[in-house]
Amino acid sequence: MLKNSEFLKIADQGMLKQFLITFLPLSVLVGGVLMIIHQAESKAERGAISINETRNVDMQTKIAARDFNLIKSDLMFLTTQNELQFMLNQPVDATKTLELRQTIAKEYFSMSEQKQLYDQIRFLDTTGKEIVRVNLNQGQPSIVPDEKLQVQAKRYWFKDTLPLKSGEVFVSPLDLNIERGKIEQPLKPMIRFGTPVFDSQGQKRGIVVLNYLGEKFIQNLQKENSTTLGEMLLLNADGYWLKGLKPENEWGFMYEDRKDQTFAKAFPNVWQQIGTTESGQFQTADGLFTFKTLYPLLEVQKAQSSTGATSAFDSSQGKVDAKSYHWKIVTLVPSAILNARSQTSFHRLLFFDIILTGLIGVGSWLLALSHLRRQQADTELQATFADLTAIIDNLADGLLVTNTIGQITRFNPALLKMFQLGDINIKGKDCGEISQAKIADLVKQTHKQSREIFTAEINLAADRVGQALATTIFKEASKSEAARWLGSVILIRDVTAEKEIDQMKTDFISTVSHELRTPLTSVLGFASIIKEKLETDVFPMLSTENPKLQKTIKRVGDNLNIIVSEAERLTSLINDVLDIAKMEAGKVEWQMQPIDPSELLDWATNSTAGLFETNGLQLVSEIEPGLPQIVGDRNRLLQVLINLISNAVKFTESGCVTCRVKQENEGVCISVIDTGVGITPEDQPKVFEKFRQVGDTLTDKPKGTGLGLPICKQIIDHHGGRIWVESEPGKGSTFSFIIPTAVSDRKTTANLNLDALVKQLKEHITTTNPVLNQNSKTILVVDDEANIRELLRQQLETEGYNVREAKDGVDAIHQIKIARPDLILLDVMMPQINGFDVAAVLKNDPYTADIPIIILSIIENKERGYHIGIDRYLTKPIDPGKLLNEIGSLLSQGTSSKKVLVVDKNASTLKTLSDVLETQGYSVIQASDPQEGINKARSAKPDMIIIDSIFSQEADMVKALRFEKDLENVFFIILSDR
Repeated sequence: MLKNSEFLKIADQGMLKQFLITFLPLSVLVGGVLMIIHQAESKAERGAISINETRNVDMQTKIAARDFNLIKSDLMFLTTQNELQFMLNQPVDATKTLELRQTIAKEYFSMSEQKQLYDQIRFLDTTGKEIVRVNLNQGQPSIVPDEKLQVQAKRYWFKDTLPLKSGEVFVSPLDLNIERGKIEQPLKPMIRFGTPVFDSQGQKRGIVVLNYLGEKFIQNLQKENSTTLGEMLLLNADGYWLKGLKPENEWGFMYEDRKDQTFAKAFPNVWQQIGTTESGQFQTADGLFTFKTLYPLLEVQKAQSSTGATSAFDSSQGKVDAKSYHWKIVTLVPSAILNARSQTSFHRLLFFDIILTGLIGVGSWLLALSHLRRQQADTELQATFADLTAIIDNLADGLLVTNTIGQITRFNPALLKMFQLGDINIKGKDCGEISQAKIADLVKQTHKQSREIFTAEINLAADRVGQALATTIFKEASKSEAARWLGSVILIRDVTAEKEIDQMKTDFISTVSHELRTPLTSVLGFASIIKEKLETDVFPMLSTENPKLQKTIKRVGDNLNIIVSEAERLTSLINDVLDIAKMEAGKVEWQMQPIDPSELLDWATNSTAGLFETNGLQLVSEIEPGLPQIVGDRNRLLQVLINLISNAVKFTESGCVTCRVKQENEGVCISVIDTGVGITPEDQPKVFEKFRQVGDTLTDKPKGTGLGLPICKQIIDHHGGRIWVESEPGKGSTFSFIIPTAVSDRKTTANLNLDALVKQLKEHITTTNPVLNQNSKTILVVDDEANIRELLRQQLETEGYNVREAKDGVDAIHQIKIARPDLILLDVMMPQINGFDVAAVLKNDPYTADIPIIILSIIENKERGYHIGIDRYLTKPIDPGKLLNEIGSLLSQGTSSKKVLVVDKNASTLKTLSDVLETQGYSVIQASDPQEGINKARSAKPDMIIIDSIFSQEADMVKALRFEKDLENVFFIILSDR
């Protein structure tokens, strides 16, 4: 891996390169796109300007035409004025004429005031004399008095208007108004409209002239040109400025010193195109020119014009035709404005370009940084993956990962080595292909119950043992995705060494416990004898009047009771240690049979009824009706239930304990619910650990060995069930376990109580050689511990038995050959030859085979003893009462009668009974029908016969066998379904 400084140096170079790779193309692309947008916008802008300018010029042309026609209408109205016609047609005196003139003047005044278009409105007679004139000065009309009326006979417009016919109109050129031979100041552009006036006889009597204010005309044009971006220009036919870019360049044809101030001179190339074309639009370096030709004479019907005159009293040079009288309406949008519009768009897009380039730069830098970080993360991920792969490959435990359909997706070399699979690639194969069905079962279990952890012991190659742990793999949920199941993972550890250590530990615990039992047997036995002797022989002889003596007697009795009680408690502890050790070693004998759950609860509650009375608690039973039977070892399950009930009573000060039985999918669930102190959540997983007791062990005195619940768990696990706890501190605890229900093929043996059957056999076994004087019977005690022999001697002699002792197995066999005893008490762990071998020798010798043998041992291996043929198997410490009962029972029968004939048509029942009886030391003969049973009974001469009730009724088998020789006293047990 690279060092940090080396990585950063390479990272800086790579980051700059990645930045440029991203930034440059995107910047060029954005710049190009914005340039295209700029060109498109410029083109669209130019198009919009072009359309706008063309529309403006067209509108100006239409406005001019409209204005001219309105002027003609006003002119024609004045020629037909009633007062004027009356004055011209009717002979009137001077007074009447004056009145009419005044009326006409008032009409002219009203028009001038309303229109505000005409500088002068006048009527002249045929001699050129003004009859009526109204002037407009700064917007205010005024009637010119008679003394100021002038004669205009020499003016060109009078001369050119007077010859016109009725209805014809003279339109003068657009020029400046001249007063008294000089251009009027301020400048007053003017167009004169005139037409002749005729009387009713058709006689021409004068003309009406309207001096139209050219400034109004130009203003109207400019008003319609308000949306143009440039300047509105008005040119006459010769190219002179009527409305120009600069005022000093206008009306050049009216001034001698401005004859060269023309549009044609300022824009020769442009004028060349404008002057020869009706309308159009083009662009030059100066800007965008849009123009259209306006023909006033064509716009005004019957209009005529002349060249006009530049001096006040000059005549016009001649008439001008309608085509020659025209103006050019031009708009000019300077290049500076066009460029400014384009540059505005350019600057705006440039601003966007700068911003976008900056954003691209930042984004490219962040992208490069992200790329660097991703590269670094990929490098770290690869390194982590390599480390993880190395860890997995070098893991001592075998690792197996499967997908959701059970196919192998990952494994490590340790797994191949564990199963000696060589170097084959098992990826993609089904997990069942590695020759381990338990692994496939584990995977199936994780599929059914996700997020649970399952364990199993599996066989590895070379006779080694592995512990497998399996669970599901889930990808945790996120905001955008729900939790997803990826498959299963199995970790397999070679626990061969651990198993050997566990075995050594189990053997050590067993040995220590066994060694404790021998002295404990002596302590408990002799303490019991001392207590009994004192109470029966010593204390009654002492004086009862001495208080001090009485106190001493009571204290001695209490001390002996404490010795016995503590010895019994120590015995219970040793039994628990040995019990769990045997379970872990797989040496427990399991008597599996169908059991009624309600009966199991009844047995447990009856056994613990005294606890409830002592502690003042209430017992509540809740049993669901119609429960199916379960399959299990009755005594072991009863042990579990009694332990749970006892714990519930132990940790409950007040309230009640509820026992609930109900059916669930997995089987029958039995729960013990208390209202005690409860268990904290962190302590709940510990309650099933060995030698662990929850709570504060410094302040709370432990109430037991800490093995009760672990033993319960071992028992329930063996039954294929599960046990768990639910608790809340201060409110109580609920311990529950589930046991699978019985399968259908066991129905025929469902009601068979095997323990009761064995007990009945022991109680009613036939006496083959009765002895009249039972007290004279001899019992041989065989044990290598002198204290134990002495203890048994005292207990037996007290009951009137003759007692002989043998210090070991060899001594015992020797003594038995010399003098045959009536019963043998035999220890197992002895030097030279153990008790099992001694029993085997005796049972295989016809001379000693019928001597009853009771094994008294610290080793609990009943199955081996019963297979040899012993009669009873009791463990130390010795329960004197139970021992004496067994001795009495065996001695009452005289000899060891062990032969049993079982007759039943059901193969399952036949096998179950045979297995149970054989483990109890009986020799079993089987028969499946009545005739076979009779034949085997005649030949084998059994001591007991167990027969199905149906057979006994059908063939009258019992009656037939009663009359057989040597079978008169055979004990019969009839099995009934009820």
